[in-house]
Amino acid sequence: MLNNHLFQPVVLTKSHCCIASAIHQTGFDFPWTTQTFESLLLLPTTLGWISNTGILVCSCICDEIEILTICVHTDYRKQGLGEQWLHFLFAYASTHHMKRILLEVSIENKPAFNLYLKTGFTEIARRKNYYKKKDGTFCDAVCMEKLI
Repeated sequence: MLNNHLFQPVVLTKSHCCIASAIHQTGFDFPWTTQTFESLLLLPTTLGWISNTGILVCSCICDEIEILTICVHTDYRKQGLGEQWLHFLFAYASTHHMKRILLEVSIENKPAFNLYLKTGFTEIARRKNYYKKKDGTFCDAVCMEKLI
């Protein structure tokens, strides 16, 4: 069961980028560096949040949000935090009159794919051999959207 004290996001700033990178390293084969987070935050379209258990970084353009990355630290998985991050974003999107949220996910990331389906995302396209894996092979990306 989710402990609400684990989910206390704050706006992601440059001072958080080292921590964001460390969290990202727990969830991805090719994690983002501190410099990647810092570069994204320089863009006026980037919006992100961080907590001690995860990160969420988006690009907001007109009335659409694209999730660039979402990661729950491996020490805190299976506690409902991924779903809580998404509901946090849905509330933000609704408050800011966004029309849809977009994302892409590795076809091999079944927990994330299933979470997105559970929270109302639908598949709209696939990118063949989009993600490179540690072993040098590739897997498809599933592009998904949720209308707000």
